[in-house]
Amino acid sequence: MINKNIYSAVERAMNIKLDKDSKIKLIARRNYNNLFGIGDFIIKVSIKDIPGIPGNRLEREKKFFDKINQFAPFVPTPKILVVDSTKEIIPYNFSIMNKINGRPCPEVFVTLNKNQKQHIGEKAGEYLSIIHNIQSEGIGFFNNESQETTWQSHIFERIKKVFSSYNRLFSDSEIKKIEEFLDKSSLKFEGSSLLHNDFHYGNWLINVRNKSIESILDGEVSYSGVPEYDLGRFLLYTADIDLTKAFIKGYGKERINLSETIKYIALTGLELLSLFKNDEKRAPVFKKRIMAAILSSLNGRMTYE
Repeated sequence: MINKNIYSAVERAMNIKLDKDSKIKLIARRNYNNLFGIGDFIIKVSIKDIPGIPGNRLEREKKFFDKINQFAPFVPTPKILVVDSTKEIIPYNFSIMNKINGRPCPEVFVTLNKNQKQHIGEKAGEYLSIIHNIQSEGIGFFNNESQETTWQSHIFERIKKVFSSYNRLFSDSEIKKIEEFLDKSSLKFEGSSLLHNDFHYGNWLINVRNKSIESILDGEVSYSGVPEYDLGRFLLYTADIDLTKAFIKGYGKERINLSETIKYIALTGLELLSLFKNDEKRAPVFKKRIMAAILSSLNGRMTYE
C-alpha cells in the first residue's frame, strides 16, 4: 500500500509532476524506516517510533543537516528537500531528499586496501570534528533540547529509566561495578556542541569510484551535548582497531579527552542496550565493551584498545 502511494505523495509534497515511467524501488527495509527510490529522489518513510526518542525524527534530521550545511557546507550530507507530516496520502511521516550515488560503507569496506580504509577513517574523524565545532543550545535531542537540567543529571536519568529493562544481562557483581562507576563518575560540561549521536561506518555512504565518503547519513537522533558522548558511541560500535586509529588521527588526538571518552563508551552503551537487549549478536558485544570501559575508568587504565 505504501509503495502505491509513494508516487502521489512525492508529487503532492514537492508540487511537481513525475515522469509516468518513473518506477518506485524499495532500497532498504529497516527497523524504523523504509527507503524508496523514484527518479532523482530518495523517500524515507518513518514506519515506527524509536523508544525513548521524542519529537519528529525526520524534522530533526532535516534541521541537523541544514545546520551543518549552513556552518560547514564542505561536510558531505544529504540535501533533504521536504518533510511531510500530514499523513494524508501515506499514514506515516516521510522525507524526500536528492538521490546520492554510493554504497553503504559496510558493503564496500571489505574490498578496500589498507590505504583506502585509512583515508576513509581519517576523513570520517575530520568530518565529525568539524561538526563538533558547531555550537548548539541546551542539552538532549537536537530540536527538543532541555534548558532545565544539568548534563550529568540528563545522562544518568536516561540510564536509570531503561536499566531495569535489561539488567538481567549482567551478573550481581557486574551490577555492583556499574553502580560504583555511576556513583564515582563526574561528567565535565563546558557547553553544548552539535552531535550526530549515531556516528559509525554503517552511516557513511561511499563513492565506489574514488573510495571516499560521499555522504554522512542518518541524523534522526542528533543531539546537543559534549563531543565525548559522540566519540564514546563511535568507539562502542567500532571493532576495527586500524579504523579507530585512523578516525582518531583525523579527528585530532590532541582534541580528545581520553578519560571522559572512556566513560561515554560505558554510558552510551548503557543507554543503547535498552534497544538491543534481545539482539543475540549485538547485546553480548555491547555488554563486554561496557564492562571493559567501566573497569578501565575505575582502575585508571586509559586506552582505546
